[in-house]
Amino acid sequence: MPVFSRYSQWRSNTGSLLGFHDVGQLAGHQGRYSYLKYSREELHLKIERVTLEDDGQFECQMLRPDEGPIRAAAYVNVIVPPKTVLFTNYQSGGILDVNEDIPLNITCEAPNAKPEAALTWRTDHKKVLTCEAVHDDSSTQIRINLTLNVLCEYGCVCGVVWCDVVDNPASLLL
Repeated sequence: MPVFSRYSQWRSNTGSLLGFHDVGQLAGHQGRYSYLKYSREELHLKIERVTLEDDGQFECQMLRPDEGPIRAAAYVNVIVPPKTVLFTNYQSGGILDVNEDIPLNITCEAPNAKPEAALTWRTDHKKVLTCEAVHDDSSTQIRINLTLNVLCEYGCVCGVVWCDVVDNPASLLL
């Protein structure tokens, strides 16, 4: 009976074949990928220090000389919580002068989060707006940034505008 690990390999999420190797660390990938084997019928792929670059479909491939190849997919879904929320083109905690009858667009973003962060606008601690856009091609929700259109009319005192993502608010005084 053949040793299965000699006929098994993994394909990475980028499509590159990781090769027919025995147990141990695999070349490349900053030493984060290795093969593990608990029995001769199994070949496990271990990924250490997972990053967003590891997100996607991996595939186990077993070559059977007498019966042909078989494959099975494994999906890695990397989750990255939002670490920061910021205003595009404005500094958090800064003061903006808003001219009467002149619209001002303020954009808030929470970069490098997966899934996309849910952003909420509020003034003086009251929720004023939430926004969800949908990507046309994939119908996936997009929430990387949120724009608030501010129009201060004569005599209006806008106060503090907050943009929240989870428990990490940023503020701007208008």
